[in-house]
Amino acid sequence: MPRKPNFPTVPVQNPRLDAYRHRAALFRNRSGQRGRFYVEPDQYSSAISGRLWWTRWSAPEEFVTLWIETPEGRDIDTCVLPDDLDDELDDWDRGQFRYLGEVYALTWLDDATTLTMRRAHVGDG
Repeated sequence: MPRKPNFPTVPVQNPRLDAYRHRAALFRNRSGQRGRFYVEPDQYSSAISGRLWWTRWSAPEEFVTLWIETPEGRDIDTCVLPDDLDDELDDWDRGQFRYLGEVYALTWLDDATTLTMRRAHVGDG
């Protein structure tokens, strides 16, 4: 038997994330450095007891993976865990993105650009 949680058919979702779910954004600072990121929501559970097929799992929680094209031209990814998600969403609501100690202005990209980024980082879909 697989050792993984059975997530509910309808994923657990943070309603504040709805405006940014599966979206791409451009971020830039005053000196002209810019990058982009794509928001991929996901969920996880932690094993809380048991072993093998009788493992008990915590309730699922939503987090996001950010697929980032950095101002330096590198492709990286990072996760925003549930404990940090509200702070991140507060920043996005204010039109800003914090990256490596610097605050960047955010512009959310159109559907075509978002789809291109999704295909490049997540796959076709």
